[in-house]
Amino acid sequence: MRTQPPRKSRCMWISSFVIALSDDSRKSEQVLAALRSIPCLHLGELQASSRLPVVLEVEDSQESRYWYDWIEHLPGVLKVDMAFATFDAAEEVPEGSVPSRTSAESVDV
Repeated sequence: MRTQPPRKSRCMWISSFVIALSDDSRKSEQVLAALRSIPCLHLGELQASSRLPVVLEVEDSQESRYWYDWIEHLPGVLKVDMAFATFDAAEEVPEGSVPSRTSAESVDV
């Protein structure tokens, strides 16, 4: 198994989406199973209206865009609305310590 080298600084892109799922319960369950398998996604409660709030935490805008497109093209997903996106930059810190926030700004992805 290949591991990535430790990083000394970290940036985080945080996005929230609302995913409209198909009324077909089989398709919706397949979408939910696929989404649950992705560690950078945090799923909210599925609403009665077949809408699912999701938070995505990744390292850059390209990765954020990748996951947005990936979700949007899953069979059983009718629509993905972006609710919020922010870039959170952390200061450089020694390996193994917890970074403190130095700045945050909202951006369009």
